[in-house]
Amino acid sequence: MIPHECDSPRLQVHPTNLSMGYLAYNWRMKEILDNGHARAIAVLVALITGALIMMMNLSACGQQPNSKTSDDARAASASSPDNAFSHVSDPASGTDSAKTIACIGDSITYGYGVDNPAKEAWPALLDNKLGDGWKVVNFGVSGTTLLDEGAFPYRSTGNVERAKELDPSIAFIMLGSNDSVDPLWSIESYRAQLSALVDELESASSHDVQIVLMAPPCTFYRLNNAARDESINQVLGEVIRPAVKDVAEEKGVLYIDLYEFTENHPEWFPDKLHPNEEGNAAFADYLYDQVFR
Repeated sequence: MIPHECDSPRLQVHPTNLSMGYLAYNWRMKEILDNGHARAIAVLVALITGALIMMMNLSACGQQPNSKTSDDARAASASSPDNAFSHVSDPASGTDSAKTIACIGDSITYGYGVDNPAKEAWPALLDNKLGDGWKVVNFGVSGTTLLDEGAFPYRSTGNVERAKELDPSIAFIMLGSNDSVDPLWSIESYRAQLSALVDELESASSHDVQIVLMAPPCTFYRLNNAARDESINQVLGEVIRPAVKDVAEEKGVLYIDLYEFTENHPEWFPDKLHPNEEGNAAFADYLYDQVFR
């Protein structure tokens, strides 16, 4: 089993507060920057926000679980939407001969939007479709950014290292939804760090790992000003999407466009951001067709 930083139930914060609240916070910071306020304010607030999130996570880790708590109860707590923060499937539960797949991403990969991410998120559904010969491990963490300078960098969770320790045959990478509204957003940094992550996973592999880069899905989230919603989708669809494709082409890895796949399916996103059961099932079917057929 890949070691966890702690075995206690994860952060007692609903993922919506991390994801949707994070979006709203960052739009306010973009307004400040657009209105000519000092960039230092955005930097300071971003740092404070990231520090608070990490302090809450560390606090959760410091709560020692009841010694009588069963592994099943612990797993149920970790997969509950009310406790959802980071979900790492147990790779040891697969067969010894199974090939492994690492799924690196944010809340869309984690499975916020379904009642039981351990069974209903797209990585779990893909695992079911592939059968006994494969083991899919969900490394999704809600609220995270690809960018190390973001308010909650994915790398800070330790899951990049855990994914490398898994030594997967295939690694799916989908990060960028939270980057799209980060006040310190930079397309140059995004490209460079996505490329570096591909290199890192390939270098750590004991074999030829297959990397799959995915453009994040379309968002239907509405803020007070409709123009801001257009800005979210402009960054996702017109900036991040082609950047992911370009990096995939440069690195010679597979590219999958979930933005195009989802842009005409608002019914898959009841909260405008996260796919529901139907959406996760559609993701799993689409990824299966694109990668394994």
